[in-house]
Amino acid sequence: MENKNNTSKFSTYLKKLFDKSEESISSVARSIGAERTSIHKALNGERQLPYHVVHALADHFQLSLEERQEFFRLYDILLQGESVCKNRTAVSYLLKYLASFQFQTATVSPAAVTPPPISENAPVQGELAVLNTVNAILYYEILQNDHAAFRLFLPPDMDLSQVFISQWLGG
Repeated sequence: MENKNNTSKFSTYLKKLFDKSEESISSVARSIGAERTSIHKALNGERQLPYHVVHALADHFQLSLEERQEFFRLYDILLQGESVCKNRTAVSYLLKYLASFQFQTATVSPAAVTPPPISENAPVQGELAVLNTVNAILYYEILQNDHAAFRLFLPPDMDLSQVFISQWLGG
């Protein structure tokens, strides 16, 4: 959580919503059934609001879809930290990409496809390079082996990777 002198991006966004609406903290708090002091402390970066209050605020301010997405993205960053949110987004994107991957094995012979050169000691870097490498390796492995398997290794500090993988496998 941010300290008292350094408000979060979420707090700044929430302040903008209050400024735009020209409503008092008290009236909004009454309207959504929340504690005025909780909202006041959240605006000053002294407290994190519970999810149901954040949801009620988004409804109260009648946020558009884009505004709502940004509001909840900033709330997630406040709760979990920016690096965790970036890692989750990257893993989610990769899993969505893998779930949509379609193989067309009927038109290409296995001899015509070769895997990309990968050095054991050099990581593949950059989104496009990673996607192209994953694509080529998956395609090559499936053409070479009827029982191909794919193992995805995620950073060891990403404690929620199992959650993402189980959600992906569950559809």
